[in-house]
Amino acid sequence: MYKIAEENADAAQMSGDLNLIADILLHSGDPEKALTKFQRSVETMDGANVPDEVKEGTRRNHLYDAARVALMSDDITTARTRTDAYGEQVLIHNIPFEVWQHHELMGMIALHEEDFETAIAEFAQANQQDPRVLLMSAKAHQHAGHDEEARALLEQAANFNQLNFNFAYVRTKAQKMLSEM
Repeated sequence: MYKIAEENADAAQMSGDLNLIADILLHSGDPEKALTKFQRSVETMDGANVPDEVKEGTRRNHLYDAARVALMSDDITTARTRTDAYGEQVLIHNIPFEVWQHHELMGMIALHEEDFETAIAEFAQANQQDPRVLLMSAKAHQHAGHDEEARALLEQAANFNQLNFNFAYVRTKAQKMLSEM
């Protein structure tokens, strides 16, 4: 997809493709390469022929991606700083999807810090149509001793029935967790 966008000099599409590549790298355990691609995605969008609001949104959502990279790298201080900066921007724009993503980040930080009740509360305010959120919420419930809730969320994540690229990241993990319960 990136090659086609590049041949057509479609910088906006190239930026989106770079973001997808970065997300795949992040989920396959290479946060450093992911961060490089996330940054290239922003740089590419800055050069695209799109409205300034689109460029601003890309830069704003880079904070979300960079916070996830920091969490994957076990750098909780950087993750919290980027999450706070993202939260400030989200409050200004109040775009529901971004509000969900901010709650997702807050839940991820709480889960990382083993504050399971806070993680549960944050994930409940995140995108319930994202199988990654369902899986992370299941983990928080499981660690909090809420086995029934964890099982229900794992079943939803493992059997997710919507078009969502994130399903590829969680299906096998959710199935494995279910089999181990």
